[in-house]
Amino acid sequence: MLNEGSWDGRRIFTPETIILMHTNQIARLGESTGLGWELNFAKVMGGAGSDQKFGKTGFTGCLVVIDPKRQAALVHLSNLTWPHRPENRDEINAVRRALADVVLAA
Repeated sequence: MLNEGSWDGRRIFTPETIILMHTNQIARLGESTGLGWELNFAKVMGGAGSDQKFGKTGFTGCLVVIDPKRQAALVHLSNLTWPHRPENRDEINAVRRALADVVLAA
């Protein structure tokens, strides 16, 4: 994702596909979503990094954030649902924001 779709000398995605991932695909609807990814979603991705960051959250509290402009990424794996699921996502979203801010501000 950070190397224009290549890894270890192999092409995984075309550079054009990577661009589509962090380009708003539904702007005409007044929303902001890339090709399979959330775009610059401060509620979970924090305020650091560029306006090109994109990512995705998971049911259990996981988070992936990729900032191609800064050449930085974060993968946070968690299991917030064990032993029971909390009433809301406020606490895990605070953790997500803080982690993203630390990684993307570096």
